[in-house]
Amino acid sequence: MRTSLVLLYWADRLDGVVCTTLGDVVVALDVALGARATSCWLDMPEPPRVDEAQAARDSCLGDITQQWLAIRRLSRRRTRRRLDDVAYALTSLAELLSHATAPHAWRLSLGESSVPDPALLIRRVLNGQDPERQPCLPRRKIKRRPLCLVPAST
Repeated sequence: MRTSLVLLYWADRLDGVVCTTLGDVVVALDVALGARATSCWLDMPEPPRVDEAQAARDSCLGDITQQWLAIRRLSRRRTRRRLDDVAYALTSLAELLSHATAPHAWRLSLGESSVPDPALLIRRVLNGQDPERQPCLPRRKIKRRPLCLVPAST
């Protein structure tokens, strides 16, 4: 739980996107984002090896740079309507690199403009209590709604 909250904190401070593949962190992110988080699923091909990924990036660096700029602009406007646009742009970027592997399923989630109080949330989890039980935890406002890219299945 602590790791997911740290990732959310730094993503908020640095205006970034949380990306992780660790199963326990993905589950904790889902708890921190809450039941009202919006998600969309996308399939992206991935390179089988790191050196192949680097070679693909080097071959079309100009196009990748333009795609990343577009994705950056889209991801700054974190609304439910824009979530599908961000997912489509990410998928387009992955297809531009044209890796020959079968696509992997990913989930892009957009949280609310506040998160549960981190200390109280961690306390509930450590005590084995339902994080969403009554009374509801006080919420902390964050600058930008959290955007998380995680594997679709953990």
